[in-house]
Amino acid sequence: APDRISTSTLGTGTAGDITIAGTGSSPGNLTPASELYLTGGILATGSPQGGAAGSITIVADETYLNGFGRVTASNSNGPAGNILIRTDLLSNNSERIISRGGSIATTTTGTADAGQITIEGLTDSGRIDLTRAGDFGEAPQSGPLVSSGSTGAGAAGSIVINMASIDLLSTTLSVGSSNVGGSGNIIINTDSLNLDNSLIEAQAANSAGGSVTVEASGMLNMRDSVIRASAQGLSGDDSGGNVGISGPDFVIMERSLIQADANAGAGGNILINTGALIQSAYSFITATSESSIDGQVTVDALNNITGTIVDIETPSSVVPEVEDARCAPQRMDSRSSLIVDTVSPLTLADTERAAGRALDTSLATAACTRTGI
Repeated sequence: APDRISTSTLGTGTAGDITIAGTGSSPGNLTPASELYLTGGILATGSPQGGAAGSITIVADETYLNGFGRVTASNSNGPAGNILIRTDLLSNNSERIISRGGSIATTTTGTADAGQITIEGLTDSGRIDLTRAGDFGEAPQSGPLVSSGSTGAGAAGSIVINMASIDLLSTTLSVGSSNVGGSGNIIINTDSLNLDNSLIEAQAANSAGGSVTVEASGMLNMRDSVIRASAQGLSGDDSGGNVGISGPDFVIMERSLIQADANAGAGGNILINTGALIQSAYSFITATSESSIDGQVTVDALNNITGTIVDIETPSSVVPEVEDARCAPQRMDSRSSLIVDTVSPLTLADTERAAGRALDTSLATAACTRTGI
């Protein structure tokens, strides 16, 4: 069985916290570990009697998540703990990783709220690189999962990510409730966000939806991916959550969806503020409601391009044969050519004759013509 680090409580008291950092760390002054491989479970749980779960803190230069790795703070009737990961690389892409996947989650099954997940860089170059296990085309749920959820009356927690670059392949970022509890929010601050076959979602089955906010200074690139704020509640007050995307130079959507939908309440609003929105013919931006008024979609872009996005083929690496015959271009019509010739080093006399080069060139051309070459 995978290894496990855990804290828990059986009564009304609070479970202990879990902190993983480098040597020399002390409370309030955590030194990053150089590399951390999460191959088992790190669990902080509360109790049915109302005891609060502890929190989990991880500080490392590089953090790798194995397919069996689980970082979980959960509870039933007491508050769930928070998860804080401070690292310059969160990845499951390493030769030492046996199975890609893994999860980072906070959950609640009772009346208390789930905790918050925060992932932030140690420096301005922090990076997330999470990818799937298995073949391309599998559902995002088969890949890594970062989530905060509720199956009871408590609300889901939020996910807050502050990293310079984020690359997600078949990965899910999700906050939501499958019961009457409300949804949390997803807040992402980054330079670039690349989504491939991935899902970012704030959803609530029986209440109003949470919101998804993306602030990016460079690019948001979506391929076969979804950003959604969804509310499936039965009341007219259960409106869809909002989706806000601001700052990127480019928003590129290839067969992708940005959605703020609702069942009984009003649809959520979508605001996209970007230098250019490049949208394929099979990509959609919608804010709809099944039973009430639709939400509003606002795109503030200098350029809005709709069409088909195609991959550019790499030019052939085969180099045509170089022509070494001086008069050969006369026979090549409009073809491009490169002539290789051997010249001796310049002398002072050569320099003095520089003014006659145009005449020399004309005579050489005429000679080619006269000889029929």
